[in-house]
Amino acid sequence: MSTLVLDLGGTWIRSALYHDDYSLSKVNKYKLSWTKDNLNSNQKLEIIFSYLKKISQQYNEEDSINKISISAGMCINHLNGNVHYSAPLFGDERVNFNFKETLINKVFNKPLIVINDVSALCYGLDALGLRRNYSQFAVLTISSGIALRRYDVINKKIFFDPVFGIQGEIGHIPILNPFFKYDNKPICACGGESHFAAYSSGKGLDNIFDNYLIKDKLFFDTPLGHAYSQKKISVLALKDILLSSPDQVDDLLNIIVYPIAQAIAMLFSFCPEVECLFICGGLIEALNIFLIKKIFDLLPKIAYVYDRIFFAERIIFIEKDISLGLIGAGYFASITN
Repeated sequence: MSTLVLDLGGTWIRSALYHDDYSLSKVNKYKLSWTKDNLNSNQKLEIIFSYLKKISQQYNEEDSINKISISAGMCINHLNGNVHYSAPLFGDERVNFNFKETLINKVFNKPLIVINDVSALCYGLDALGLRRNYSQFAVLTISSGIALRRYDVINKKIFFDPVFGIQGEIGHIPILNPFFKYDNKPICACGGESHFAAYSSGKGLDNIFDNYLIKDKLFFDTPLGHAYSQKKISVLALKDILLSSPDQVDDLLNIIVYPIAQAIAMLFSFCPEVECLFICGGLIEALNIFLIKKIFDLLPKIAYVYDRIFFAERIIFIEKDISLGLIGAGYFASITN
């Protein structure tokens, strides 16, 4: 028997068959064709449902599917399946509906599991033995949004709030960022002021460019301004200057990295039982060694007691391999009743 696993993102839906030896077969991906800005959450859901139905129909009886497991970039209540927010799918729109129950009623007629994509990544790391015999680790993702999950290897579970069923919405913690010198503090996509994600996520970086840097009349006379004129994408413009003249954008890099370093220091201070932190995501991959070096430069200055060696031994930067999430979704389904 096999499990049909799906990874639901804002641009792509990926599918595969998961097997008990942690392998995948019949791996496919499908691009969501929609204009998000012109659709509300209900309209987007109907499109998603139609895609999921078509994808599931491409697997047949010979595949011996006994269960379906979906990994999704959503803030999901682990207790009841309610979705509160999903930047990749619904943008800034707040939602509140039972994703699992709706899928069962409208799309699938087999046992269904729904899991957050970062949680699935934790299970994938565990299934493939990438946890290096830790009893507890955490995963921090920094991309268009920011999320954190803490994972208990021994009991095979994500830690979450026993009442609200959520964990790791760390992107919405307010941060006092000493490197941000503007009078008006940045507004997060959720509407909050000075949130972690307002400084360090892909959307946050776009906002800093649009509402602060570009409003300076001299911006387009700078190397970063020239790069932005050509690239049109903030993270690519920043990467371009980091590769050629890193000193020119050191102030901006400090703004981005300080909240990341502070969150890491807080994690190891509040949760000393966490033996390792895996960090991944689009922003990490785009800015790579420049971001990583700056993180290790700032961490000892923030944490004081812990030195650079302490963090170097506990932090692992990884590429977010989509297969990890699919494997994690399948593994989670295999150990869930």
